[in-house]
Amino acid sequence: MKSPKALSIFVGLIAYLLCSFPFGGVAFLFVSVVCTAGVALIVWLPAFWLVGFVILSLFDLFTAVSTSDERQEAKPLDKKQMVFIQYIQKERAAGVSDQQISLAFKQVGWTDSDIQAAFKYADSVK
Repeated sequence: MKSPKALSIFVGLIAYLLCSFPFGGVAFLFVSVVCTAGVALIVWLPAFWLVGFVILSLFDLFTAVSTSDERQEAKPLDKKQMVFIQYIQKERAAGVSDQQISLAFKQVGWTDSDIQAAFKYADSVK
């Protein structure tokens, strides 16, 4: 997710304030902006944006990893999928090769991706 610049600047400012508060960073920020009539903001705003951008990017990366782990959970198979899995298992037990089973699926109109998914399901159910 792409974060708006204003949000990145805000997060960077909050991070700066939290980290520098015990060391007088708030006063330093205030004095530098006031004494330079706002010219110091040319330095501070990009710095806040960069820090906020990094924090938000790391947050997005972390949440993307955790949600992709949740998406990989096994979904229950429907009746149609179970029929195809049983067919593949039955044919394999009878000594039919995977190529011959694939050919049979292709003859009835299955796409290569559907065939691969069927074999993947069959292999996961073993």
